[in-house]
Amino acid sequence: MSATPPAPLRHRFAYAIVGLLAAASFACVALIAARTWYSHTYHYWFLLWNLALAWVPFVFAALAYSLAAARRAVAYVFTVVAALVWLAFFPNAPYILTDFLHLGSMGDVVPGWYDVLMLFWFAWTGLMLGVVSLYLMQDLVTRASGTAAGW
Repeated sequence: MSATPPAPLRHRFAYAIVGLLAAASFACVALIAARTWYSHTYHYWFLLWNLALAWVPFVFAALAYSLAAARRAVAYVFTVVAALVWLAFFPNAPYILTDFLHLGSMGDVVPGWYDVLMLFWFAWTGLMLGVVSLYLMQDLVTRASGTAAGW
């Protein structure tokens, strides 16, 4: 018996995961917008750039994953290119965790708990983008080269 769910179910899971990650990202944008409106400052706006950089490896992992299924020579070349771009940008996804270092350094009227919540939400979203992209690449390697290579 195979552990892989049928294709329609896999696609439904994929759409759900992308939708949840997009919703989490929009929540991050809303948290920054609310903070900016309340404090009339642009502190922590660098988080938006860090979140955008966290999406890059996810997008290229999804692209490589889709291209690998095509099983054509030209798709293979683009899969390798997408995988290399994924590898170059992958550290950006968990890097957002380091933004906790900025906690309390802004010195404005926003309560500390709000900044903790906002930083946690950004960090969690970035980390999940990284985990999902790593899963996609691991599955791609496992399908292409076997379980030993994709452990």
